[in-house]
Amino acid sequence: MNVFSALQIMMTSQIKIPWMCFHSKIQNCLVHTRPCKSKKEWKKLRFMIVERTKNRAKYYPVPYMVPVAREVMKARAVLLEGVSKLMTIMPVKACRHCSEIFVGHIGHHIRTCQGHKRGEKKLMHDWIEGNINDIIVPVETFHLYDMFQDVIKHDERFDFDRIPAVVELCIQAGVDLPEYPTNRTSQSLGMNDRSHVQSSNNISDNVNKASINTEVLEASSHLPGEICALAGRTLQAWETMRLGIKKLMFVYPVKVCKYCPEVHVGPSGHKVRMCGIFKYDSWKGLHMWKRAELDDLIPPRYVWHIREQDPTPLVDEGRGFYGHAPAIVELCVQAGAAITHKYHRGMKINDHLERSVDEA
Repeated sequence: MNVFSALQIMMTSQIKIPWMCFHSKIQNCLVHTRPCKSKKEWKKLRFMIVERTKNRAKYYPVPYMVPVAREVMKARAVLLEGVSKLMTIMPVKACRHCSEIFVGHIGHHIRTCQGHKRGEKKLMHDWIEGNINDIIVPVETFHLYDMFQDVIKHDERFDFDRIPAVVELCIQAGVDLPEYPTNRTSQSLGMNDRSHVQSSNNISDNVNKASINTEVLEASSHLPGEICALAGRTLQAWETMRLGIKKLMFVYPVKVCKYCPEVHVGPSGHKVRMCGIFKYDSWKGLHMWKRAELDDLIPPRYVWHIREQDPTPLVDEGRGFYGHAPAIVELCVQAGAAITHKYHRGMKINDHLERSVDEA
């Protein structure tokens, strides 16, 4: 007898059943129901599910998503190179005791530091020089040799490399990098996708050049037009990469822990006990996985935006009037890039115009 038949009996005969308690949420009651009528049917379905799981690897990577993955890798290389050059022109400050960053020559005076001591809040920031990891937050994940391999256990955590999550997503989407081998055949890419495999060496070279680019560039050696063009290309690469990753996440599963920023690219999460929130609980650090969002793979670090009418440095009394923007967007805008319309509201670009109209 399932839940619905029991409900019909209660409504027709008005018989009280003391051994059944109907909760307001019908989902709790459906847990005890069996989806199959008998064990024989379940054995047949189980065999079909296992066969479908074994054969699902032949459908990946999806051929029409391979160009999207290649475009994301190229945009990522342009982004890393552009940010590394712009940071030599536009300094970035980072707080010594918290995660606050600021794009500018002088750090702001807004009292938002949580402090290095427990219980202290609303302190002044202690600014130091920032690096590229403060602008582009590194999010790493385990590299899978096979997308549908067995779940990584805690004892196997040192047997797999940790690589950027964006790179792992593009590798599973069809980009072949020699330094990160995968179990993929040329037949899975399709007849018209051999060019993607041949051009993978160029993509890896661009990524390596952008990641190890330590060339020191002075502001005096650049013309204003060159700096603006570099900022525009960097901002365009940021938007292209985010749009491409959003498309890939509709096709390829990406998981994130509910209680920590750990990300796993694959159909199921790993079993490595790395979650520090519940380190001493019964599950001993196992992650609780859910579907990841775009900001989980590439977190936008928001900073205070400086407008023409804002004081330098920003003071704590006007913190309610200042705008915010992602750190990459603020870096490119201060270097001369055009502001995209979707960031106007967060930056409060037209805020002083609206107030002047209201006062008039």
